[in-house]
Amino acid sequence: MAEEQKKEVDVKKIIWISVMAAVGTLILGVAIAFLIRMSQFTSFYDSYYKIRIKHPKSWIVGKDIAGTIVTFIAPKENALDNFNENLNISVSDLPPEGMTLAQFSKIATSQTEAVFRGHLKVIESREIDFAGFPAYSYVIRTAEEPILQLGFVWFFKENRAYVITYAVQMIWYKKHFGKFNYMLDSFAIGVK
Repeated sequence: MAEEQKKEVDVKKIIWISVMAAVGTLILGVAIAFLIRMSQFTSFYDSYYKIRIKHPKSWIVGKDIAGTIVTFIAPKENALDNFNENLNISVSDLPPEGMTLAQFSKIATSQTEAVFRGHLKVIESREIDFAGFPAYSYVIRTAEEPILQLGFVWFFKENRAYVITYAVQMIWYKKHFGKFNYMLDSFAIGVK
């Protein structure tokens, strides 16, 4: 009987050690993946608007392109690639009489749908919290080739509308989606 109890304790000990080793390996793997990911990004800072955002080191950083504060442009995937995935940030003054986030969202979504004239599918259209501000997330997918997914996040600060937009071809969506999420999660405003 005592020998069976000893074997049972030994088995429990082996199982406990195995579980702890597996958990330790998992934690180590996650930490290494996080460090690798961090090393692939660098920070962009705009001193006028006091915004900071991380972006992939390999992406081109363009300032003041088509009315944006900054545009981050992914390198082409191959010689046949005819669209550069990108994320951009723009700022516009709100009307002097003021505007609510709901009013701005209604206008912005209506204008976007008018541009694509029904050739899109709305993936998401909802209020969110973004960088500590009430915000709106609007994600669409175009219906014609090349099929694109466009994501928009907008929020207000000091009578200005900040709009962050990403665009990705659906064939490259899985490759870039994590990067876009990381960039959006890293966004900060009012920082030095």
